[in-house]
Amino acid sequence: VAVRPAAEGGTATLVVTGSDLPARPVLRDVAVAGPTRTSVDALVSGLGIRLGGPVTERELVAWRRALHDSGRFVSSRVTLEEAPAQADGLPGLVARFDLDDYPAATPFGTPPSREEEVMLRFRAWLAASLAGEADLVATWRPDDTPGTGGTAVDLVLARSRGLLLTAAAGGDGPCGIAVGREGLGWFLPGGAGRYEMPLPRDGRMTVQVGLSLGRKPQTKETDAPVFERRLAAGVGFESRSREADGPFGIRLDVDPVACVSLVHEHSPALSWEGEELVVAVDGVTARFDGPTGRLVALSTAGSTLRLASTAGRLESDLATLRAGAGPDRAETSAPVSSAVAFFTAPDTAAALGRVGQATGIASPLTAPLGHGGPLLEALRRAGERGALEAADRLVAGWMAGPADDGEPLPAIPHDKPSATDGLMLAGRIAASQAWRILERDCGRTSWPAALSRLATLGLAQDPAALEELSAFMTSPDTGPLAFLAAATGVPMPLVSVTLARRGEERLTAEAFRTDCRPLEALLAAHDLALPLAAVLRTLTDAECEALGRSLAGDPAFLAAPLAVLRAAPSDAAAAAALPDALDAWWEAGLRRLVAARLAESIAPRTAGAPADGQPVR
Repeated sequence: VAVRPAAEGGTATLVVTGSDLPARPVLRDVAVAGPTRTSVDALVSGLGIRLGGPVTERELVAWRRALHDSGRFVSSRVTLEEAPAQADGLPGLVARFDLDDYPAATPFGTPPSREEEVMLRFRAWLAASLAGEADLVATWRPDDTPGTGGTAVDLVLARSRGLLLTAAAGGDGPCGIAVGREGLGWFLPGGAGRYEMPLPRDGRMTVQVGLSLGRKPQTKETDAPVFERRLAAGVGFESRSREADGPFGIRLDVDPVACVSLVHEHSPALSWEGEELVVAVDGVTARFDGPTGRLVALSTAGSTLRLASTAGRLESDLATLRAGAGPDRAETSAPVSSAVAFFTAPDTAAALGRVGQATGIASPLTAPLGHGGPLLEALRRAGERGALEAADRLVAGWMAGPADDGEPLPAIPHDKPSATDGLMLAGRIAASQAWRILERDCGRTSWPAALSRLATLGLAQDPAALEELSAFMTSPDTGPLAFLAAATGVPMPLVSVTLARRGEERLTAEAFRTDCRPLEALLAAHDLALPLAAVLRTLTDAECEALGRSLAGDPAFLAAPLAVLRAAPSDAAAAAALPDALDAWWEAGLRRLVAARLAESIAPRTAGAPADGQPVR
């Protein structure tokens, strides 16, 4: 329908012109591409395709879903192409199927084996369990053999209410980590305390789990294809548009073909015990209930995992943990100081280390583990001296929400919640908020603000990122630190090399001083110079050397700036001396480190030294 006004003299006539829609296209033919054993006849009969009948996007989506859910293909793609004109004059289409078979599975168009049917039911059961109202409980228990010890682990997943991971060893009470309506919490056994941090009401934690099947690279074209299952897991934070969404979400993306491969790859031993399918491979035995696909148990040498659905398990276990842990150590008026005191305590380190050891996940919150140990110890000492009060005020203000000071923040593009990857959404939210803060506190032309804008636009795939990148490269306010940060973060190798070359041109004390000014402004805007100086002044010589080795491979790397800060008579005087400490650091070793990092970004990538482990073609 076309609608337009036609003017004649002093009057106007509304003209409405209608024309018939073109005839619906019909399906003329089906074509199959790719190294597939699937015939056109199998597709026509298996998908219910009607040649000569009308075809729309609805049929296309149904075919794609049926191929994916069959578990017979590593990948499948269906497109519609225009067919040559025929005598009836009706528009015609050809359905083209690009298929990559999973050769170990039964061919498409034939019934799956009994074992394959159980694997497809297992995937459906897992998805339904995570989508239901009951809690999914995974219980990992060591064998009850005297003298073996071991740690028992429980994982409770509630669809929108939260997640709880608990661990208990020997006669100790359970310790755990939880995400729920009260926020994010850590719980210690034996009344040693807990730390519960509220989450923003307009956001929620998300867990993403994906399982897919892929081909391993072949050294020779004549080699038989080898397949591997690929497990991906991640944790993110995303916007929540309504309270009904809950504080927690799970995204499960398990390919049916990956489940089918469980009874084919690595030569598994398959057997039936009544209605239970037993799959044994590489020292692991899994038992599945045949009629439902439920995973009954997963056993290895010395331990067993069992899955069950139990209503209200999250709330009851969380109440037990909270009662056993004792008082909450989190203080809303001193969130930084209380967090430092809690996470640097020996009891916390031991408990979180137990959870990490039992689950195979190293905990970065235990001290003095890893590179963060010396800094955590310095934070603890600074907190005991009351030097973190400014940081407490800053974080408490963020947790309370933005203040209405009459000055509107810059209008920043902000993606609405969507079904995209939760980690990407979290990155976009964090980048846009950093843009707001850095532009306000450091100035719009400063390099931290420019990089935050560039990151936000890049994550949102906004073409304005190219204009922002050009302005960054030509700005007189960018020095070696700015170019190194940009070269490290840009994912495009050619752009990274260009940025690194610009950085090499500005390896001067004056350019470094230019780089430091916006950082000093940021510290001043939030009264963070004093706590930073106080923390650094508490570092012992041994801790300073350990940090120097981890950061630059040089135990004396931090000696020069710390000497300036230690020479100050007080923490306040040390805060005022931070610019002098930075200048001393630049001359004593930081310049060499920055130059070396820039040179690494420029180093040519050859077949002997490929980029990101990928061969040069």
